[in-house]
Amino acid sequence: MKIINEVPTDIKKGQMVSLDCEFYGQTLEKLHRPHGTFACISIAVEGREDTYQLYDTHDLKKLFLSMGKGLWVGHNMLYDLRQLMKFVEIKPRYVHDTMLVDQSMFGGYYQKFSLADLVRRYEGEIMHKEVRSEFSDATEMTPEMKEYAAGDATHTLNIALKQREQHQDALGFSAYSDIDEKMIWPILDMQGTLIDVGAWTKAVKGFEDKAQELQDELGFNVNSAAQVLSSLKKAGIHLINTKAETLLEYADRPIVRQILETRMYRKAASTYGMKWLEKNVEADGKVYSSWHITGAETGRMSSSNPNLQNIPSRKMPIFRTFFVASTGNIFIVDDVHQQEPCILAYESKDKILTEAIFKGEDLHLTVAREIFNDPAMKKEDDRRAVGKTINLGTSYGLSAVGAAKRLNIPLEEAERFIQQYFNRFSGVFSWISQMRQQAYNNGYVKTSAGRRIYMNTYNTQWQNNAINAPIQGGAADFTKMWKRKIWEKCREQGLPYTICLIVHDELGSDTPRAMVKDMNHLRKEAFDETATTLFKGIPMSSEFEMGKSWACKSVKEDTEDEEETA
Repeated sequence: MKIINEVPTDIKKGQMVSLDCEFYGQTLEKLHRPHGTFACISIAVEGREDTYQLYDTHDLKKLFLSMGKGLWVGHNMLYDLRQLMKFVEIKPRYVHDTMLVDQSMFGGYYQKFSLADLVRRYEGEIMHKEVRSEFSDATEMTPEMKEYAAGDATHTLNIALKQREQHQDALGFSAYSDIDEKMIWPILDMQGTLIDVGAWTKAVKGFEDKAQELQDELGFNVNSAAQVLSSLKKAGIHLINTKAETLLEYADRPIVRQILETRMYRKAASTYGMKWLEKNVEADGKVYSSWHITGAETGRMSSSNPNLQNIPSRKMPIFRTFFVASTGNIFIVDDVHQQEPCILAYESKDKILTEAIFKGEDLHLTVAREIFNDPAMKKEDDRRAVGKTINLGTSYGLSAVGAAKRLNIPLEEAERFIQQYFNRFSGVFSWISQMRQQAYNNGYVKTSAGRRIYMNTYNTQWQNNAINAPIQGGAADFTKMWKRKIWEKCREQGLPYTICLIVHDELGSDTPRAMVKDMNHLRKEAFDETATTLFKGIPMSSEFEMGKSWACKSVKEDTEDEEETA
């Protein structure tokens, strides 16, 4: 392979052009933030044997002008584009991201999607990455580093060519082209979230003090399994371990409740203590997460460095009060109302469930009424809890054993509740059977947008996954498309793009007060267009709240992360 130190020219319309940039002095945890010193950018062009390589940022403007007609290719392009945009203006356009393509096409089939993984799969070669570590301390390119960088661009182009040949006409490719690829530019435009460091610090100190106070009252170390087991034994509670799920079975006992509470405060002070602030809050007082377009096999997004999707919301909602609106702004939180039941209704075409959604009914109450054959049941009735458990568990393959455990009822009674549910919601029962059969026959299930989610039938949970995957995957597709439409409308209307948080079906925005009316109209319009595109015929709605912080939205009663073990 020959390396040419010049800008490639004569690039034709649609000709694939692979980009890969390298930087000196970058740290692994901050790759989603522009930093370090530019080392080089390598360019491989479809149909050419040589690879181009540039070492001066002043050449970037000329390079991107030259590539204007080409189809840009990269592996994890969020990284390359974000770093390069520090030096040159790059306008949004369609790109081919080899990592995202494989994640979109083969969720659940493969578990790893690094460039080395794709080189092994598509080219049958083993990549040697030892040279990569040299960039962190280097200040100039060695011949080995130049060859390594050029090789990344060449491999990426070869993979993209094979992906185009093998997959572009495949049914599942639309998950990339219509949804995942369209998220690249909105994520690049996302801003950070302002943190009230003073309030956070004060709270953490309070957690530390509270944990110590509770532990002193107990008289033993709650994180010592031996001490906890010994103390519980003296209280007449004989356990084989001190895991949270084991202790929760005895949460009605004061000593167990105090152990769990002490651990909660201690974990909060440890996980989200001063080190968290020092590591993640930048000079402008904001936190910038690394948002992953495809973070799970269902297509659901994820967050890291730091993970903002794991910020405590139910047990310790105070943490959301620390994510605040900027001066002159207001925090808006918008999420989808009863998203997963709506998707289940769309997929199953169940008449009773669909009718209840059209009427705007409390679905947990609807299920309880059907199970107990009591149409006059009120929301305050304790039996609604049964409806809630069954309703939420349906999407996760809730078993009678699981229902009995959650509701603390005899197994026979749980079996009767579940049987009654499926007798009444026969469309749901039929759909579940169809999904399991499709997963077994084809090896995958699909979302309404065509995303394939592969099943491992050797996994004991595969039948439950076959039910949940189209629903959770459909919800992920919805959130991405909704966010993209908001971004597009902001650009069309010349408004700033203010989304700064994404937590599954929930979007958080730090919005100028003067824009609130326009933004609410825009977001609603984008929501309705998304619902019509993906789940036509099912009335879907969003709920939004405004306030000083992320905590303006009260914690939802239901969770869509509730999982069931068979």
